[in-house]
Amino acid sequence: MHTNSTTVRLADVNWSRFVREAEALARQIEAATPGITAREAGDCAAQQVEANYRAECAAQAALPTVYAVPAILDKLVSAVDAARQAAAGNSRWVNAINAGFDHLLQAEVIEVDAHDALIYRSESGATYYANGVCQCVAFAQGQPCKHRAASKLVKNALHAA
Repeated sequence: MHTNSTTVRLADVNWSRFVREAEALARQIEAATPGITAREAGDCAAQQVEANYRAECAAQAALPTVYAVPAILDKLVSAVDAARQAAAGNSRWVNAINAGFDHLLQAEVIEVDAHDALIYRSESGATYYANGVCQCVAFAQGQPCKHRAASKLVKNALHAA
C-alpha cells in the first residue's frame, strides 16, 4: 500500500520534469513580460512549478487506494481465520468479523483512504470511514461493529507477508 502526502518531499520530485517545466515556463514569462530578467523569470517559473507540484500531491492524497478483492482474497481469508481465533469467546466480535467479511466478499473492490481508513459503503447507502474508529451507532455505543472489523481484516491482509 502506498502512503499519500500533501507536501512535496525532495526525494519525491522528478527533477528532470521539474527543470523542463520550469525552463519552459520561464521562457514564456520572459517573452510575455517586457523588462523582466531571465533570472526573475526563472525564479517566478520555479515558484509556479513548485506550487503545481504541491497541488498535484494534494490531489493524489485525496484519492483512495483501490484494491481488487480477488487479488487479495487469499490473504483476506487468512486474516479472517486469525481474527476469529483472536476473538474466540467474544461472540459480538466474531459476529462483527463475519459480517464485515461477508460485506468484503460482496464487493468487487476495496477502497482505503489516505488515512488508512477503509471506505465502507453500507447496504443502507451510508458511507463509513473505519480505521479503529467508526461513525456508526454500534461504535458510538461502545460495541464491536462490522465496519471496524472489515477495516482490520483489510489492514491485516494488506500487511501480510
